[in-house]
Amino acid sequence: MQKEMAEWRRKSPEPSMDQTGEQKEAIQKLEISKSLIGALQKEIHSQVEQIENLHEDLENWQERCGRAEHLVGELREKLMENHTQAEETRKVITKEMEKVKEYMANHEALQEQKQSLKTELRDRTKECVELRAQWQKLEKEKDHLGKEMQSLRTLLEESTDREMTS
Repeated sequence: MQKEMAEWRRKSPEPSMDQTGEQKEAIQKLEISKSLIGALQKEIHSQVEQIENLHEDLENWQERCGRAEHLVGELREKLMENHTQAEETRKVITKEMEKVKEYMANHEALQEQKQSLKTELRDRTKECVELRAQWQKLEKEKDHLGKEMQSLRTLLEESTDREMTS
């Protein structure tokens, strides 16, 4: 602005010889005032443009801020939904883990029972083998005793037949 004022002073017309000193000074002040008014009008116009640009920037930023707030709201809702879903999933997983623990406990009990039954089966099989061996031995003894009885009957019959014949 000072540069503009200096230039306007330079451009202002030189006073003529006819004019009095006061007139010259008043004209010179008037020219300077005109120049100053022009410079101030340019400055005001420039500031008006800056203000308009700032208003446009403000509106853009307010619009962006509004969109950002809207997105934040949507993200907050989605986060809450995800949190709720995660909590429900956690509950389901916890229930399933309890079922797995129960299953594992039952599985261990069944394994113990299976082992016990295997041991009992092995013992019973061994006992069965022993009983079968005893039974076979008794069958042999029975056959042997049957033969001995038959032989004794035969002897008894022969002895009785001899006594009767004699």
